[in-house]
Amino acid sequence: MDMKKPLMLFIMSLIAFTALSQGSLSIDRFGYSDFRNSDGERVGSGSMLRTKAEMTLPIKMKRDEANRLSAWGIRINADYSRLNNSETAAMLNPHEILNTSITLAHIRPLAGRWSMIAALGVGIYAPTNYIRWKSLLGNGIALFIYKINDELSLGFGGGLTNSYGPPVVMPMAYVNWQRKGRYQFTVNFTGHLNVTGSTKLDDRWKITCTAVDMDGITAVLVRDGKTKVYSSTMIKSDLSVSYYITPQLSFYVGGGCVWRRSSRIAPRRIEEFFKGMFASSDKYSFGPSMRLNAGFRYGF
Repeated sequence: MDMKKPLMLFIMSLIAFTALSQGSLSIDRFGYSDFRNSDGERVGSGSMLRTKAEMTLPIKMKRDEANRLSAWGIRINADYSRLNNSETAAMLNPHEILNTSITLAHIRPLAGRWSMIAALGVGIYAPTNYIRWKSLLGNGIALFIYKINDELSLGFGGGLTNSYGPPVVMPMAYVNWQRKGRYQFTVNFTGHLNVTGSTKLDDRWKITCTAVDMDGITAVLVRDGKTKVYSSTMIKSDLSVSYYITPQLSFYVGGGCVWRRSSRIAPRRIEEFFKGMFASSDKYSFGPSMRLNAGFRYGF
């Protein structure tokens, strides 16, 4: 497996950390698993190597007389995935996928316990051998959040995407529960679910258990002369150990399981957006596989 591209991204991102207020960098290895159709029949197998970098650059920050934060910032994401598949899995899934985005985000307090988060971004979502203007996708969110107490916040709003052609606005829910102390628990839901528990052994070592983590990758591609959308959603769990090089910079290694990795290619039409949400008859998926991951975090 060619390691040049993920290693280049890893090194460039690590150098950039010195100028960031917050960022993370990770390499994920998904082991081999069977690739099955919607009837459960095995039609191939595959593995995946994924390199991700996320960076947040503050533009302006201030607090009001009640110590509530108002801020503008830019978030940059880079995600490179290399898929090693066989049989039907190799025909349906792209070999290399690049997901990158740059997003302008704003948070501001409203009346009482209410606050607002808004973001608007654009990115490239494509196989590395087919990057075109069609690969440029927009996204955005607007959420209104109510702080119930110091640990729990709930919210609602909408999300914007043009993945399937015309822009679509969908309702979104927001849940953020953080319990601090020696044992920390976090439940976060903003489109995708993340449930994590952690504890610090001392000033240097920390153990983290991620019970559920959901995310995915997307690519606009051409099949049979037509523009289509590839999407893959992953459900993962892992146990990791972090070592704090400084109070801001930590290195971690971990392992766990990828419970499911779906695979779907659909025409780039608005009706396919809703079909993909509520129907699964045309979806393929990889079965459970082992997972190994490592990375750096800065500012967390």
